[in-house]
Amino acid sequence: MQRLFGFLFIFSISIGLSIQANAQQLAQYTMYTFNHFGINPAAPGDPKCMAAKIGYRNQWVGFEGNPVSEFLSIQAAIPRRNRNFRKGYSSTGLYLENDQTGPTRYTGFYLNYAYHRTMVKETYLSVGLFAGTMMYNYDKNAVITASQTDNAITASKTKFIFPDINPGIWIHNDNAYAGLSIKNVIGNSLTKVYGINSKLTRHFYLNAGYRWLSQDKSFSLIPSIMLKYSPYSAPGVDFNFLYDYYDKFDLGVSYRLIDGASAMFRIKMGKFIYLSYAYDYNTSKIKIASNNTHEVMLHFKLCKSKEGIDKPREICPAYQ
Repeated sequence: MQRLFGFLFIFSISIGLSIQANAQQLAQYTMYTFNHFGINPAAPGDPKCMAAKIGYRNQWVGFEGNPVSEFLSIQAAIPRRNRNFRKGYSSTGLYLENDQTGPTRYTGFYLNYAYHRTMVKETYLSVGLFAGTMMYNYDKNAVITASQTDNAITASKTKFIFPDINPGIWIHNDNAYAGLSIKNVIGNSLTKVYGINSKLTRHFYLNAGYRWLSQDKSFSLIPSIMLKYSPYSAPGVDFNFLYDYYDKFDLGVSYRLIDGASAMFRIKMGKFIYLSYAYDYNTSKIKIASNNTHEVMLHFKLCKSKEGIDKPREICPAYQ
C-alpha cells in the first residue's frame, strides 16, 4: 500500500512538471491543505471530533472586480453504538460557499455524506458526495464594454438556481493520502447569460500527500501536490510543503505553477481552536495591477473525549 501512495505522489509530480499554465474558474484557496473537505466530499475528518471551519479569501487586493470568497464547512462522523471506527464508519456535513468576481457571483449550499471503509492495515478507502444547489448571479450593469449593444452579453440582471452534485473518492493511511473529486458534474447551462453553448464546465481535482514523522513524534514534514483541470482551460498545479509541530503550530509554503508563491501558518489557540493565515505573491503578469492576496481561516474542533487533545500528531495529515 505504501508503494501505491508513493506511485501516486511521484506520478502527480511528474504530470505537474509537464504543465505550463493554469486558470481559475471556481473559487480557489491557498490553505486547502487545512481543509481537504472543501475540495473533496470523501476527505475524512477525525471520527472522534466534529470540525467546523470558516474561511475568507481576498484575492488581488486593489484590483477592481477582484475575486472575494468565503466558505463555511461542518463535518462529523455519524455515531456508532460500539464506538469502534476501525472497520468503517459514515460521516455527514454541509458546505456553504460564496464567491464574487466582477459581475458574477455564485453561492453554493451542499449537504454531504461519505462512507469510510478499512481496506488493509489501517488504510481507508472513502467515497463521498456533495449534493445541493448553486445560485448564480450575473449583473450586466457591472460590465464595461466599448459598445452599449455588445452582443456577447445577452442578459441584463439575472439570477439562476441550479442543482449540483460533486462526487469524490479518497484513500489514506496514517502517513499518506490521495484523492480525486469532480465539481459541476451536471454542467448547468448559462446560455441565457453568455449565449449558445455556454455552461458550467466540470472541474477535476487530483491531490496527494505524504507525511514524514520524526522518531520522537514531535514534528512532521508533509509535502503534497494538487492538479486541477477543466476542459477549455489550461491545467493548474499546486506544490505544497508543511512543517507541523505537535499539531500546535504549522508553517508552510506553496507554489502555484506560473501564477504565484504563498506562505502560510496555522496556530492552535487553546484546545479546540486553530487560526490560519496565508499570503500569496503573484508571479504572473497580473502582479502589475495587484500583488497582494490574503486568506484567513478559523478551525473549531469539538471532541467527545480528551483522547487526541494536546498529544503529538499520530493521525493522518488528511484529518487537518
